[in-house]
Amino acid sequence: MAVIHILTLSSEVARGIEERRYSEGQIAEIYESYKKDEHSKKKGFWIAMILVAALFLGYGIPVVVKSIGLPEAFPLIVSIFVFIGIVWVLTWYFTIGAIKLKWNRLIKEYYPVIYEKYRL
Repeated sequence: MAVIHILTLSSEVARGIEERRYSEGQIAEIYESYKKDEHSKKKGFWIAMILVAALFLGYGIPVVVKSIGLPEAFPLIVSIFVFIGIVWVLTWYFTIGAIKLKWNRLIKEYYPVIYEKYRL
């Protein structure tokens, strides 16, 4: 069974940023930690998405076309591509996107001077 590991910004870190408890050095350390985690998750995410696409293109489309014919299969193929796109977006959000959005929002709001330097 496939497992999706959700990378989240800890509530303690978020609270510390909101209270401006961290120095720029501490922000840099937290940033590097999350950046490293994001890089490893991104690599796994792309590998999984490429495998899904390859399986669909290599096996799914030929089976569907062979069984019901191309004209009838076209709407089904399009809907499967749309479904894969939705799954891709949701998977990206829960594995990578949520933390990036929250981190960037907090840093931009509470540490605007260093936002560009520590943007995920």
